[in-house]
Amino acid sequence: MSQDANVLVLGQSEMTELEKAMHGTLVLRGGGKLHEPGTLFLRLGAGTATDPVTGEELYFFGVEAATFVPLVTCIKSRRTFSLSWEDLIKLAKMAGVDRP
Repeated sequence: MSQDANVLVLGQSEMTELEKAMHGTLVLRGGGKLHEPGTLFLRLGAGTATDPVTGEELYFFGVEAATFVPLVTCIKSRRTFSLSWEDLIKLAKMAGVDRP
């Protein structure tokens, strides 16, 4: 397993069958995964983010249809970021969402 401050990459021998099917996916320490171009998702679109100056579409937002896991795809790089609901709650708590 190789690591740096933000990314945990599983070695081939440490991967489950599901993880082998997702080869090229980076598991981020703070939560979420970065998927390489060509990773297949059944997506339900929620919209896009555009550059306010040029009007160029930069990001696609949606959810994976079977699990409703949030997805953000960079249109230029074609990489997709996914964040499980558990990770989203964990990050919200770390940010103090449940503090008075």
